[in-house]
Amino acid sequence: MDYLLPTSDYVFKRIFGDPNNLYDILADFLKAVIPDLQNNELEKIILRDTHVLPNIQDDKFCILDVMVELKSGKLIDIEIQVIDRKDMEQRTCFYLSHLVSS
Repeated sequence: MDYLLPTSDYVFKRIFGDPNNLYDILADFLKAVIPDLQNNELEKIILRDTHVLPNIQDDKFCILDVMVELKSGKLIDIEIQVIDRKDMEQRTCFYLSHLVSS
């Protein structure tokens, strides 16, 4: 029997980006990876659009894996990297700069 890997984009988004999983799977994941996250911030979790539109015509278009907004207004971008392409630092800076500028 073939299994779907949780590291595939489709399965990852179905697990962590599904509105039905916000307060059990996603909240528990966020608490596990962000230890100082306050429980009251997880009282309201909103899935945000993951499409980051380019600012200029020739700029790069990107799609984030999962973007959430917490009750406090904090935005959290959740990315999964399966293959180490040695560019995660640059990708993170690129995503962050687009989020800040938008």
